[in-house]
Amino acid sequence: MHILLVEDDALVGAGIRSALETVGYTVDWSTSGEEARLALNAVTSDIAILDLGLPDMDGVALLRDWRKRGVALPVLVLTARDGL
Repeated sequence: MHILLVEDDALVGAGIRSALETVGYTVDWSTSGEEARLALNAVTSDIAILDLGLPDMDGVALLRDWRKRGVALPVLVLTARDGL
């Protein structure tokens, strides 16, 4: 399974990536919304793990962009926010 991880926090991203790769998943890690947009165009992913608090755009805006472009990729949302 190929996972697109979108997480700007280096410690969180490294931990998630390491854990997933340890159990056999392939992980492409993007640290910004724009990187994720480019990665999604370049690689076929089975699922995305998406942080809502990205430095260049809100994760919800990125998800809306994906849906608008017809990307039906399943998405697991991560956030440290206490409300949406």
